[in-house]
Amino acid sequence: MSSIFPQQYMDTEDIRMMRAVLLLAGYGTSKLASDIKLDRAAAAYLIQQFRSGTTDPSFMLHNLEHRSVGTPRQDHLMDLWAWENEGGALMGVNDDV
Repeated sequence: MSSIFPQQYMDTEDIRMMRAVLLLAGYGTSKLASDIKLDRAAAAYLIQQFRSGTTDPSFMLHNLEHRSVGTPRQDHLMDLWAWENEGGALMGVNDDV
């Protein structure tokens, strides 16, 4: 008996692509227990995106970065911006002058 909806399978290329998206967003670089929970939640989100038909890496990265939970890379940038706002050195400025 056939199904109306075909099974969706992920192959190794799809898993590698999702891993690359997670790394680009800043996930999977820490060994802290709290960060591992965030990594798992982000991976589950990407799998959900894949199952719903989003298979383009740039769209997956965009969706991951713009969901309600911030990414580690965004958190790091927010820390840098706060530091600069409090009188820290500007990003990308060469002090060799």
